[in-house]
Amino acid sequence: MCGLGGYVGSGSERLLDAMTKLLAHRGPDAQGTWVGHAVGLAATRLAILDLSPAGDQPMGDASAGVHVAFNGEIYNFEALRAELMASGAVFHSRSDTAVVLRGYRRWED
Repeated sequence: MCGLGGYVGSGSERLLDAMTKLLAHRGPDAQGTWVGHAVGLAATRLAILDLSPAGDQPMGDASAGVHVAFNGEIYNFEALRAELMASGAVFHSRSDTAVVLRGYRRWED
């Protein structure tokens, strides 16, 4: 189980830090924040699929300006990952969140 928080509009890193502290019990393995233009994401993580820091969230692709905080499970993520890799996608994590991020980039249209 993980914890997610965020805002659209006005907010601050301080607000996101407060959110992650309140959600720490839902994800004791890692916590992170990301702030963009009028958007902030916060995540606490219970590491299950990828135990390395590469699976920490929020996860982003800076070259595309895409970020995600995700709490769920993609049951066929390994098949989707293989399909994305066959089309040239590079992964730095074994998490299903990385597949969501790369899949969005690939199939966004």
